[in-house]
Amino acid sequence: MHYISVDFFKDFECVADSCPSTCCAGWTITIDEATRKKMVDKEDILGIPAREWLIEKDGRVMAKLNNGRCCMLNDKNLCEVVLKLGPEYLSHTCTVYPRIIRKYGDVQEIYLTLSCPEVIKKLMSCSYVDFDFGEDDLPGENFEHKELYLFESIVRNELMAVMQGHLELSLVTRVFACYQILEIALKLYNNNCLDFEEFDRVISLYCNESNLSAYESQLQSMQMEEQRYTFLKSLKNVLKTSDSSAPKESGYEKFVSYFEKTDYQTYLSDLGHFRERMKEYGDFWPKYWTYRIFSEFISLPDFNGARTNLLYIAAEFCLIQAIALANYADNQGVLTEEEYILIISYLSRTMEHNKSFHTNLAKNMEEQGVVNLAGLLLMTFV
Repeated sequence: MHYISVDFFKDFECVADSCPSTCCAGWTITIDEATRKKMVDKEDILGIPAREWLIEKDGRVMAKLNNGRCCMLNDKNLCEVVLKLGPEYLSHTCTVYPRIIRKYGDVQEIYLTLSCPEVIKKLMSCSYVDFDFGEDDLPGENFEHKELYLFESIVRNELMAVMQGHLELSLVTRVFACYQILEIALKLYNNNCLDFEEFDRVISLYCNESNLSAYESQLQSMQMEEQRYTFLKSLKNVLKTSDSSAPKESGYEKFVSYFEKTDYQTYLSDLGHFRERMKEYGDFWPKYWTYRIFSEFISLPDFNGARTNLLYIAAEFCLIQAIALANYADNQGVLTEEEYILIISYLSRTMEHNKSFHTNLAKNMEEQGVVNLAGLLLMTFV
């Protein structure tokens, strides 16, 4: 089995009670059968009968939640299972998080979810999103979409190279180039031509310095702020109706309040100050996009879904920036790094696990007409 992993995957360690958030609250925590049996056997040491904290619903065993928190999470944000029994007694869900493994035949792609604040810190502190490649002794699996996966991987590599390799270009221009590269690949795919050499030939013509510089000049002159403001106002209902249980650290409540009461001119004024404040994150944004392209781009068995995946990455990025703007304005021009990290973390959690949010976001994007190149650029909010 071959594997590809994000470089800092091997260095990740949970910071436990030092974390500004907790992964033991706000969502369902599934308990596998092997763990359930161990909990029954050790309930005298744990000090609570398994039947009092393990509940069954829809054929699954889950940890009971108290006010949205796992009942094994103490007031110091430490796990009683780990404290009394040791980490080997954790469920598969708790042991693996925030690690994600996706299998494509004889290839495993390994990364860490951005719903964990510590992962975001790792991403912010690395100079470049790099990857480790290797092999292990695990057997591969039959995979009917192997050729398409390889083609999509090559396209994805081009997108990540553009995002991290053209530092002289604005983020908007890099996103524009990624979309154009994807459209070239999709044209080949829809013509039943997964021709790697032809793709490389066309890309080498398209992604040259002269063309990219010309796009940069054209995109810098685009005026999209009023349309972006209208789109952001429309998103307040998506957040309000989809995730009302989100904690205050998510920034959702301030986002909704801000875009309910703030007029366009005030928004422009706040945005100017906010952009000055956020310049220090200019190196982080291409890394964020690279990371999300790696984790979210592949679309099997239909490559056309990659276009939607790219639009969702843009929508998530747009919401992160807009929530940060609203919190910055509400805090009289103050936004700490920890606050920004928590905004990214909670939105990632919502994007990954809240089905109603995804449904409402997709519907809103369709209604607002942003499921195209113009929408992609509008959502690249910096």
